[in-house]
This record gives sequence, C-alpha cells and structure tokens, in this order.
Amino acid sequence: LVSPEGYKLGTLCIISPKTRPQGLTEAEQGALHGMASMVVSAMVARRNRILKKEYEQRFQELATTFVETTQHLDYAKDSLQQVLAMKASQKVLDPAQVASLEEASRTLEL
Repeated sequence: LVSPEGYKLGTLCIISPKTRPQGLTEAEQGALHGMASMVVSAMVARRNRILKKEYEQRFQELATTFVETTQHLDYAKDSLQQVLAMKASQKVLDPAQVASLEEASRTLEL
C-alpha cells in the first residue's frame, strides 16, 4: 500500500486455504491491486475528513479571535476619540500625549 505522495503505508495480505506454489494468476494479481487501491483510497478519504475537521476548527478559532480583536479595537478607538473630544479645560494630558493619542486613533481607523 503506497500513498499518493509515495509513502509506503503497509502491505495487503490475503489468505488462501490451498497452497499456491505457482503464485497468483494475473486476474488474482489484478484483483489484489484493485483491493489495495480501494484500501489506499479509503485511507486517503479518512485522512482528508480528519484534516477538513481540523481546518474547520482552526478557521472557527481564527474567526472568533478576529471578532473579539475587532471589538477590542473598536472600543479602544471610541475611548481615544472621547478623550480627544474633551474640552481643553477637562484634559489632563500634555500636547505630546495628545499627539500620541491622535496617532493611535488614526492607526485604529485602518
């Protein structure tokens, strides 16, 4: 049994109640190769189902993380805009801090 990528997976064995000193006929060899192909196909299909499930789980994790991160960034952006919108008399920030907050706010808009 050889995977489509060329990895040797194992051997398919058959048992017969009678001895065969001459070996298998061509038809029997063809049938054995056909069975081996079906076994490899089943193994590949199983592997693909497992990989698909893993990819779907990973995608779901990434989508959830993306949504949560977006929510945090939106909150941070809104908070920065509220601070920047305060009247000068309410601000306890020096001009350098205001400039840093404005830059952060612009960055969050991207």
